[in-house]
Amino acid sequence: MANYFQTARNVELSTIYYLEQQINANWSNVNVVKSFTQVYDKPLPVVCIQLDSATRDRLEIGSNTLDNTYVITIDIFARSD
Repeated sequence: MANYFQTARNVELSTIYYLEQQINANWSNVNVVKSFTQVYDKPLPVVCIQLDSATRDRLEIGSNTLDNTYVITIDIFARSD
């Protein structure tokens, strides 16, 4: 089964990389992770940046190909603001 992704996916992945670099460059002692399972292993504060799928629409009836739309979610875990 082949999956075809929108070109926006590459933009979103590069945005995640950019955000990770900016957080590490501008904030000290902040852990940046890419999944919730990694949040529990790190001391606070933690910033979780993920690429999530927003839809799972079929391109045509009976097709195994998905038209995926992606979004970036950013969750901040801290003890205070």
